[in-house]
Amino acid sequence: MPYARCRSCGLRSYVAGGHAERPRCPRCDALLVLTALTASPDGPSRFRRTLARDADAPQAARQALRRIARVLDRDSLETAQLLVSEVVTNAVKHGSELGNGGGIALAGFLDEEHLYVEVSDGGTGFEPRPGEPGVVRTSGWGLVLVDQLADGWGVTNESDVRVWFELRRREANAAADVAG
Repeated sequence: MPYARCRSCGLRSYVAGGHAERPRCPRCDALLVLTALTASPDGPSRFRRTLARDADAPQAARQALRRIARVLDRDSLETAQLLVSEVVTNAVKHGSELGNGGGIALAGFLDEEHLYVEVSDGGTGFEPRPGEPGVVRTSGWGLVLVDQLADGWGVTNESDVRVWFELRRREANAAADVAG
């Protein structure tokens, strides 16, 4: 998973491979710097799953996050599980079976400062519209929750749809990880 971070505005972004030029931040146009993970691909700070496109997908996504539970504070883990449930539910409802072998790809990592989660499906793309939090409705709250609770989020409409979000880690928890 090639990810980069903007030193100017702090945005973390997925970077597609094969570019001859260094990528630029979509928010402030500064050059992006590739991020280094603190754990090996097999370590407790990284996960990747292909989820079946069915009603059990949100639960399977929450279970995937449990892999990092011991290095993430409880509030952040619960927020991440809520957000991943909402984003995966949207992928089940609105995505396409054409990409990812018909499934939903879930990937993420935890570094010293952030938890980054990405959900991709075979959909054709969309313009994110989280809606108004004050509007009374019975459904359609997924992106509103992501917008309100995530420290950053976005949508990439390339060969498939990638919805990502990130949560900042609490400093005490990050310091404990470095010390332990």
